[in-house]
Amino acid sequence: MKKHLLFILSVFITAFASAQLAITVLPPSEFAGNYFDYGVTSDADGLWGVPDMEIPENAIFGTFAVGRDGSATADSTGCETLINPDEIAGKIAIVYRGDCNFDIKALNAQNAGAIGVLVVNRLGEAIINMTTPADETGVGGDVIIPYLLIQGEPVLSWRPEIDAGVMDAFIGNKTGLFANDLGIGGITVLRAEHFSHPRVLAQADGEYDVLLGSDIINYGTDDQSSVTLTAEIIMDGNVLYNETTETPIAVASGDTTFFELPVFSQTPLATGFYEMTYTINFENEDEFVTDNTNMADFMISDSLFSYGRLSPETNEPLGSNFLRPGTASGDLLYCIEFQDPNASKVIVEGLTYSVNSSNDDGGLIGEVVLTYLYEWEAEFENLDDAPDLNYDALSELTAGEYEYLEDLQTVDIYVPFENVVTLDDNVRYLFCSSTNSEFIWSGHDSPSQDYNINMITYNQPLFPSANGEVWSFRFNETATQQVPAISVNMRDPLFDAINEEAQRVVITPFPNPAAYQLNIPVGNNYGKTLVDVYDIAGKKVKTINVTTTSYEVLKVNVSDLDNGAYIFNMNFEDGSFSNFNVVVNN
Repeated sequence: MKKHLLFILSVFITAFASAQLAITVLPPSEFAGNYFDYGVTSDADGLWGVPDMEIPENAIFGTFAVGRDGSATADSTGCETLINPDEIAGKIAIVYRGDCNFDIKALNAQNAGAIGVLVVNRLGEAIINMTTPADETGVGGDVIIPYLLIQGEPVLSWRPEIDAGVMDAFIGNKTGLFANDLGIGGITVLRAEHFSHPRVLAQADGEYDVLLGSDIINYGTDDQSSVTLTAEIIMDGNVLYNETTETPIAVASGDTTFFELPVFSQTPLATGFYEMTYTINFENEDEFVTDNTNMADFMISDSLFSYGRLSPETNEPLGSNFLRPGTASGDLLYCIEFQDPNASKVIVEGLTYSVNSSNDDGGLIGEVVLTYLYEWEAEFENLDDAPDLNYDALSELTAGEYEYLEDLQTVDIYVPFENVVTLDDNVRYLFCSSTNSEFIWSGHDSPSQDYNINMITYNQPLFPSANGEVWSFRFNETATQQVPAISVNMRDPLFDAINEEAQRVVITPFPNPAAYQLNIPVGNNYGKTLVDVYDIAGKKVKTINVTTTSYEVLKVNVSDLDNGAYIFNMNFEDGSFSNFNVVVNN
């Protein structure tokens, strides 16, 4: 069964800004942490009997358990009486969206003894406030247990632990629930300006410094008089940075205080992943430790630029949430902004994106996604003096296109631009993916990759988007966790040329001209070897796959080649290569 991992921003922005309603997975789970970005309150129409989850006393602790109504699918919608009450009683029931009204699912779970219900979103639907019919068919008034809707993406990862009965959670507002409780999260921490930054733009002093700091929130009822913040950066097992704020600061109950740390500056920054961890320190024992630390990793890449996270294994964007506006009109563009004082060091070749489809008839087959590189011609210092964004302010520099011949939903797709573009210093650019399909949802990173504090600190537009003719500086004007899962290939041509020359090996074959057999001394190059032979017109006429040993003389039969000149290209397993000309005269 196909699951669409989608959400609409506008319905959950209150999750952090007001009352801290949260779905929190508790240790020792692998997925321990706050998931307040996913949950929504359910009593939109006042017809439910559910408790007000913004009141801390209504919070619940429990173990997740999947409710089953006897349907064939493992992801039961809970629309019939649950057949596993022994597994559900005293726990938080998991049921899936679809097939019946929300109130029926909730009442069935409640009747099975659940202390709360989590409905998992699917079927290409947006997160909505769950309603109950106002007429006599509605049973929401009989539901007196907490009831929330969550995106499918985290639950998909949680299912092995849920099915094993070992995932415990807290649902509610923890503000004032404990005496000693400080917290940080994705929305509170300052992270590197971009998740992935090209190596060539991070070599000179001050070229790519990382500012550090975080808001610390006192959720507890007690004032805390001596609070500090520590940050540590580790790369390849080596601690590069470990700093703690010098002067302890008092944080009163209910207050939020920003803690600033020294800048991380290293010249040059080596290519690789940098693990950055923030940790709260204070004198008392925290009674809710899950949010005492937060990760804000970043990456220096040979050739990739992105705000969203990239996979450590594949270097491809981690598009886990798929978005589209609630009301779409015309072309939809999802963009990331780039500006650098040394941008002329790189050339741009293309970008990588992912999409999903709510079309159950063929999915993405036949759909087209366009990609663009725009120069943003408006001149401004920051968002305070930025003019309204519109197409008149954009100059298209190049574009690309991808037509889906297969249903490659959620798969990262690389689209080369029609032209390679050399960027200019200090010029603003937008890299965008675009669709006008009513079915396509654009890939974005997890909401934990939040640039809220970065937006406050740098005051720059990060992820502009367009819905028809209407542009905005973010997918939703009030949130900073909708990060397009887009990476841009930015090459350093000088580095490429040097690297290529370093990998080139000189091989002199003999005899040359050759009549029947050509001898190729491979020298200290061995392993899997590919030999491609091209005629003078550029047509490949022969391919040889062999495994060579060190200092072997590879013997190639050329008696089957017509007389003439040929180009031999050899590629070795270690990445080195050689090419040379051979004349055949038999």
